[in-house]
Amino acid sequence: MATDYVDPNFTNTAQWAGSTGTPHHLQVDDAVRQPGNPGTATYVRYQDGDENDDEDYSFSTLTVASVSSVRVWFYIATRTITEDCWIRIYMGGWTGQLRLDFTQTGVKWYSLLFSGTWTQADLNGLRVEYAAPPSIGKTNNGTLYCTYCEITYVAVVLGYGHDYMGVPAANIGSVMGVPTANIASINGV
Repeated sequence: MATDYVDPNFTNTAQWAGSTGTPHHLQVDDAVRQPGNPGTATYVRYQDGDENDDEDYSFSTLTVASVSSVRVWFYIATRTITEDCWIRIYMGGWTGQLRLDFTQTGVKWYSLLFSGTWTQADLNGLRVEYAAPPSIGKTNNGTLYCTYCEITYVAVVLGYGHDYMGVPAANIGSVMGVPTANIASINGV
């Protein structure tokens, strides 16, 4: 398994308040990875009265054979620990929402893990939706400064286009002492 990162590259829905007039994905794409500090000059924010308002971003992509998990990282500030935020991802279809319960006030890195079995086409369509929760009986105010996704995947293996007994030649060092790079065919195949 390999791990790599993708950043937001398009804003699909922008219902939270932005810090500037630029598209929202540009305000939360600092290309900084946890535990780094992305800064707080640009952000998007939800507040009381923004119940169920969404931020929805598309992401850059990688070349993969398959994807086993997507961990959504975000650097966010909250006023109270009674707040939360709901996250879901689109990978060929929307997943169920996961609820993030904030564990401290102030600015902190948080993450939520989504596991499954997905394809290259699913990853190419990756979207993340951040939903402000209903504020019934509590105060909500979250400020998102940075977000990205950590992708765990099986890498594409570039092989020789043939196999030996069902095993890709790229995964075999030699057959009967002959390096697979020097074998043009096996039994005429």
